[in-house]
Amino acid sequence: MDDTKIDKDLIKWPLPFMSMPETSKVTARSKSAIHLDVNEGTFPPFIKNGKRSLVFVAHEVNQIVNCWVRGYSQEKLKEKVNQIVLDR
Repeated sequence: MDDTKIDKDLIKWPLPFMSMPETSKVTARSKSAIHLDVNEGTFPPFIKNGKRSLVFVAHEVNQIVNCWVRGYSQEKLKEKVNQIVLDR
């Protein structure tokens, strides 16, 4: 097998990570608002995947969006984020 080709069986779709622009689009929040939410503990922290690159775990972002839809309070969001981080 040619090592330069990607084994499509190894890639699971949809991809498990979201870039900052994708996360911003999905959440309808600006990059700075997302950073504030991460700092406040109401949004799951990003993962650095390079010197200048960061990603979010897609299913974690989806969980938080679902919490917003359900009307979670700030305190309940913080509890959810803490649980998400512990489950990593």
